[in-house]
Amino acid sequence: SDPYYIDQSVFIIRLFVHKEYSPFFISAVLNSYVSHFWFFQQKRQGNQLQIDKEVLVNFPIRRISFVTPKNEREELVKEFKRLYNEWIE
Repeated sequence: SDPYYIDQSVFIIRLFVHKEYSPFFISAVLNSYVSHFWFFQQKRQGNQLQIDKEVLVNFPIRRISFVTPKNEREELVKEFKRLYNEWIE
């Protein structure tokens, strides 16, 4: 395997398949501008974020109760993907 070289501290989050949260959802949330702002307010070394277990455990991910039936949500996702592909081409 190829070696990895890192010039700063690295924090690895191993994402498992979870019945409530998709790894894609977690990645999208953690890489958002809003979470960057929140992390910046929590803990840092100078201007560099310090994201450790303590910070992640307290990260506010709100639970969403879906009221739209599952089959309707699935149809909406299909429609979104179709529109996305139409615009991307």
